Amino acid sequence: MKMKKFIDKVSDQVVDYLRDNKTWDMQEVRNIISLHLSRGIEKMLRSEEQKLADRQAALIAERTHPMTTSRRNAQINAELLTLSQERKAIRLRVAQAQDESELALLKKYLRKHNPDLLQEFCNTIPKRQKFAKI
Repeated sequence: MKMKKFIDKVSDQVVDYLRDNKTWDMQEVRNIISLHLSRGIEKMLRSEEQKLADRQAALIAERTHPMTTSRRNAQINAELLTLSQERKAIRLRVAQAQDESELALLKKYLRKHNPDLLQEFCNTIPKRQKFAKI
């Protein structure tokens, strides 16, 4: 998916949500944007990971072919190593996007059903230290 198409799709989803719910709460808008972006990024990363997995499977099939030379096997092994590293990095980013998406949904649910519990939880979190201004 092209980045422009991805951004337009997320924008359309946010506009549809705003139109349907007629909300002006900016925190809610921010959460919706975050949620749709993380879902879109997850889909995009999953398709990228699938392409890498397909390439990896093709290389493994080529490596097991009896006519493959030892020199080509070494090249295939090096390429398989880089592909596996890229797939691992993508899976970590997908997991991070899923965690952020679940956190946004949990905060939305708590804000709607039990705002006192959410406020109590927020009070237990230590305040972040500010960076030094120059």
